[in-house]
Amino acid sequence: VGRWQAPAFPIGQWFHLAVVYAVSSTANDPQIYYNGVAQSVSETTTPTGTGTDDSVQDLNVGNRADLARSLL
Repeated sequence: VGRWQAPAFPIGQWFHLAVVYAVSSTANDPQIYYNGVAQSVSETTTPTGTGTDDSVQDLNVGNRADLARSLL
C-alpha cells in the first residue's frame, strides 16, 4: 500500500482519467493522465508489501465483481 498526490481535478464536468501502475517494484510511481495529458505525481507514502498479479482476473468497468451494478 502506498499513497501519491496528483493535481485536483474539476468537479461538475466530464473528463477522461487514466491511471497506469506497475506493481513489479515499490519504487514505481503511477502515471496519471487527465484528458490524455500526463500529470505530475508525488509520493506521500512509500509503498510496502508485495504487489498482487491480477492479470488473470476479469476487469469489470462500471460494475462490481458480483455483477450487481450493471450499467445496462
